[in-house]
Amino acid sequence: MGTVDKHTQPRCLGAAVLLMLCLGLATAATLRAWADIMTLPARNTMTMWEQQGTVSNQQEWRAALAQMQQAHHLEGSNADYVFDLGRLFEWQALTQSQWTLHAHRYRSQAIRYFRTVTTMRPSWGFAWAHLAASKVLNQELDNEAIAALEKALVLGPWEPGTQRKVIWLGTSIWNQLPIELQDKLKLGLRRALRLQPREVIDITIATGWEDHILPFLEQELDRQYLKRRLRQKI
Repeated sequence: MGTVDKHTQPRCLGAAVLLMLCLGLATAATLRAWADIMTLPARNTMTMWEQQGTVSNQQEWRAALAQMQQAHHLEGSNADYVFDLGRLFEWQALTQSQWTLHAHRYRSQAIRYFRTVTTMRPSWGFAWAHLAASKVLNQELDNEAIAALEKALVLGPWEPGTQRKVIWLGTSIWNQLPIELQDKLKLGLRRALRLQPREVIDITIATGWEDHILPFLEQELDRQYLKRRLRQKI
């Protein structure tokens, strides 16, 4: 009977470990790719809802929820999936009036998901903005909501979606904000006006904050746009 060379044994062990590592990485990559594919229909559905401003029907919502839950089950460490689950529950809350038990129940679930996302990815300003907005809409304007709004301002200063969310929320509850946060919001408003002036003007008109925005408008074209929009509102 032959014997195994004492130098060959460690090499064989190392090769086996390397093979197992490669197989593990390949499996993880496959699961990640499959999970991403599973989220596509749900994300496309939410994009359609954003364009039309409402959930089409409950069957679509349930299908999107099942798709995102399956993706989350495959890759539980993916913060994007948790965030999208929060978005789905926020969309469901919007199917009924803001103060109903239905809206409160589903928005509370959205808050839990957004809160989880901020622990998974604490530097994500957009997630902090959603947490703050959902809490305010759920009549939970507390220290957590204020802190989330401030973190969104600080962590996503130049991200367009975060800017819009923060300005909409901040100008809606302006009088309930601490002075320090109001000052930060003014700076954020100036930044946003450089990046997306017309979107910001439309938001402030919707929240009744248009009288405050005029001193921040540096371009004559933006001032004219504000005047036109206000005439259309009358």
